[in-house]
Amino acid sequence: MEPNKQHLELLYSGHEKWNKWRLENPEMKPEFVWAQLDGLDLSYYNFKDGDFNGASLYGTNFSYSNLENTNLQEVIADNAIFIGANLNDVQASNMQACEANFESAILTNWLTYDAKFYDSNFENANLSNSELSGCEFNTANLESANFEFCDLTHCNFTQANLQNAILRNCILVGCHFVDNILYGTDLSYSNIYGVSIWNVSTNENTIQNDLIITAEHEPEITLDNIKVAQFVYLLLNNSEIKDIIETVTSKVVLILGRFTPERKLKLNEIKEILRSHGYAPIIFDFEKPSNRTTQETITTIARLSKFIVADITDPKSIPQELLGIVQSMPSLQVIPIIEKPNEHWGMFDHFLKYEWVLPIAEYDNNIKEILLEQIQKIND
Repeated sequence: MEPNKQHLELLYSGHEKWNKWRLENPEMKPEFVWAQLDGLDLSYYNFKDGDFNGASLYGTNFSYSNLENTNLQEVIADNAIFIGANLNDVQASNMQACEANFESAILTNWLTYDAKFYDSNFENANLSNSELSGCEFNTANLESANFEFCDLTHCNFTQANLQNAILRNCILVGCHFVDNILYGTDLSYSNIYGVSIWNVSTNENTIQNDLIITAEHEPEITLDNIKVAQFVYLLLNNSEIKDIIETVTSKVVLILGRFTPERKLKLNEIKEILRSHGYAPIIFDFEKPSNRTTQETITTIARLSKFIVADITDPKSIPQELLGIVQSMPSLQVIPIIEKPNEHWGMFDHFLKYEWVLPIAEYDNNIKEILLEQIQKIND
């Protein structure tokens, strides 16, 4: 098919003559199939019900034009301008409009699959009630865009700006959210089953009420945090994940101590004792300087541990680490041990007021016997 030559001639005569002709001939529908319209200023034109299938619209300006119910399938509209345009009820499957500007445009009720909108601007645009499955919004500006009640299945939002965007009541099944800032974004009541979430930031203004994490045919389960959706779903439905978590929390033992080269034998002995009794020892050796990252890691491992063995012989950084753990984790029992004839530091008595800290156990050559006695106390 080719574009209608009469329509092309009228198009070049300017929007006033074109719009007058449209008004006088309401039954005529614009036919621009496979037309080459690159770079034209077509702002304020009335293209309602037109057919632009396969047209080349590179850099074309449609600002404030009426494109309602047009066919934009297969068009190439890179760098095109649609500021304030009426694009309601458009069909635009396989459209390519990269680096295009749709600011404040009306794009409601679209029927569009697999379109590409890389680096495009949809700020304040209204795309509500549209079917946009498989569309690529990578690095697009979607700030304050309205996607309410959209089907966005398998859309890619990698590095898109979604601040203050409305994604309420959407189907977000299989979407990719990578390196996004979701400050002020409204995701409430959307189905996020199968979403991929990597390095996404939210804040107190992000709305995440009743996010659905289950498939359509499954009993509905909701939560209020998109960043933990994948984990919770796996936890509920993957027996291997559940087994791993149960294994970790029942087997891991955190060992804290300062194990200088001459005391490495004691460290190895403690590890072997724990291993031989079915535990998985994780060691933090304070012979090396600790930093904030180390402290955060220790706290994380502590929360996963069944109990802690703290060798307070020559303690160095242990007092600081123990203070944070003991005060914030009352369900985590601590076994303090010390090698004879050393004495604990003066302020250690502060820890003994917490009932989940056992009395200090002294050892020399009998470390196995002492350690097993303390473990038995915990298990009892």
